[in-house]
Amino acid sequence: MLVYDYVTTLATASSLLRISMTAAFTGVTLRNSIGIRGLVGARNPSPGSTLRVENCTFHAMGVSGVIQAGGGGAVTVLNTIATASNLDFDNNGGMLVQSFNVSSDATAAGLGSKTMQAPSALFVSVTAGAEDLHLLSSAMAVDAGSTQSSFMIDIDGDGRPRGIEWDIGADEH
Repeated sequence: MLVYDYVTTLATASSLLRISMTAAFTGVTLRNSIGIRGLVGARNPSPGSTLRVENCTFHAMGVSGVIQAGGGGAVTVLNTIATASNLDFDNNGGMLVQSFNVSSDATAAGLGSKTMQAPSALFVSVTAGAEDLHLLSSAMAVDAGSTQSSFMIDIDGDGRPRGIEWDIGADEH
């Protein structure tokens, strides 16, 4: 899924994926998705709900790439890139479990995560209106992810891995 500039096109939705605030859901997964210039990439505001975010890329989010906002809920984030947001990964109540993520600030946490990565060192283009979030061959996210068994392709339909290890983010270089 690629969603671009969705703050203006989906005025009633604040997130690419937002778990309902009225009921608890478990087993919801957002995978191989890219969000550009929205408010939040993935958000779980519901107590008791669980969300997995796997191999996604969020860039230039107004609030956060991934946010756990509901007390008692849980978000697990794996192999995901969030850059150029107010907070790339934000735990604002509940549980945020991270590993093998990349952020442009200091909020990517857990095993294998990389922080303080400039978006221009990760992606082909971060120029507003001409974003190309395919990974550069020199990006720290290449061959830096954790292998998954539940899916084997990237957002473009390319097989994973193409190198030694899985890449972090929606694109496999």
